[in-house]
Amino acid sequence: WGEKIGAGRTTESVLFDGKATLRRYLGGRNGTEVALLTIANGTHDFPGSLQRGGVRESASGVDGMAEILKFFRDHPKK
Repeated sequence: WGEKIGAGRTTESVLFDGKATLRRYLGGRNGTEVALLTIANGTHDFPGSLQRGGVRESASGVDGMAEILKFFRDHPKK
């Protein structure tokens, strides 16, 4: 993704007590950025979503919707 947007640099942060890694591709064309949040031992369930029986997927501690909303809040349309 970084190559696709022409990113000039990449950062990597470990989050959620080591259960997730955030890789950011920065400095792309027109100020674009890509963020990839990888969850260790993740499943195909949406992180933080409701599962059968009304129980939330919480093994990772990641709230996927909150992370998406945070990204868009931090990157308003120009």
